[in-house]
Amino acid sequence: MEIQKKGIVSELPSKENTLRGFARNFKIVEELYVFLLQRKEEASIRYISALPNLKVLSYAVSQNAPISPNIQSTYLIALIFGFLFPFSILYFLKLLDNKVNTREDLEKGLVDIPILGEIPFDDNTKEVSNIRGVIAESTRVLRSSLSFILTKETGNVITVTSTVKGEGKSFISYNIAKSYEALGKKVILVGADLRNPQIHSFLDIKRPNIGLSTYLSDGSIKDISSIITKYPEKNRKSAVMPFLYLAQRQNDNWIPLAAMKYIANYLSIPYISVYEVATFYTMYNLAPVGKHFIQVCTTTPCLIRGADKIVKLCKEKISPNENEISKQGSCSWMEVECLGACVSAPMVQINDDYYEDLDEKSTKDILESLIKDKPLKPGSYRGRKNTAPEKKLNTNGENHA
Repeated sequence: MEIQKKGIVSELPSKENTLRGFARNFKIVEELYVFLLQRKEEASIRYISALPNLKVLSYAVSQNAPISPNIQSTYLIALIFGFLFPFSILYFLKLLDNKVNTREDLEKGLVDIPILGEIPFDDNTKEVSNIRGVIAESTRVLRSSLSFILTKETGNVITVTSTVKGEGKSFISYNIAKSYEALGKKVILVGADLRNPQIHSFLDIKRPNIGLSTYLSDGSIKDISSIITKYPEKNRKSAVMPFLYLAQRQNDNWIPLAAMKYIANYLSIPYISVYEVATFYTMYNLAPVGKHFIQVCTTTPCLIRGADKIVKLCKEKISPNENEISKQGSCSWMEVECLGACVSAPMVQINDDYYEDLDEKSTKDILESLIKDKPLKPGSYRGRKNTAPEKKLNTNGENHA
């Protein structure tokens, strides 16, 4: 019995170790179970939070053909816009077109004026060299029509003109002249386009310095020759100012651009060299002025003596603005710097004459006479002769008028 007890007691340590091992393993397994259980709960929570709020009631049913775009409708719309829209634009452009494009357009607008002929357009043709060509035949038809119209009563002068450049007036003029020449007639061809002459290009000659405007002005060639001889060959460009003055005298007291270009060509200098002189000096008028051109001196002596009242009368009687022709078409005025007659202030220059010692009444009378084209007497309007004083002392020292 004692031996048996000793054996049981001796086994206790080993059994205790075994029990501790079981207890340790149990604890590890339990912790692992608890950990896995927590992970499972966390995964469940994440899964539930990620679930959508929507619910599919029924699934979509797809078709083999697309619903949009509708190919047939698209083709139909494209066809309508492709044809209807451009034709609509062309139709409205045709309605808004007020230009003359065809003979029918001319016949509609010119009911009482006959159409003499038609010349086909050819930008590369200057002279009708082919006598059997379409343009040559059209020119002969035009010549025949003109021959029926021209009589002794109407004369034998033909004027060819156009609204803008490039429409063919030089071409028509030249070839009509050639057509009449072919009949053995004597023809004088005059290029009257002063701004953009082209007749010389049809004749294959250099553009001349002397043209129609030269011959129309009285004695201009002689005047130009007399002016240019006063300047050495190297300094001929210095003749710009007298040439501008001459051009202004010959053109109703103003200088057109054509005259400036003519002067530039004559002196062989750039056009801008003439233009800058003409625009620098106020004595050159670059726009049309009245038949009676009034220049009012408004420098200090004249202003002190009442030039402002003269300006006011000019605004009332002629025009409220400077360099503006009056309603009657005969007068214009402008303010100018000193005219060199300070002793006779206030004064004005009308064309080439001085009118001095003016006041409101005399100025009003002068302006009214100009408007009515009545003759005027230049000089002092206080009875003075030249710059003589109004009163003289006699030998006795007495004053008398």
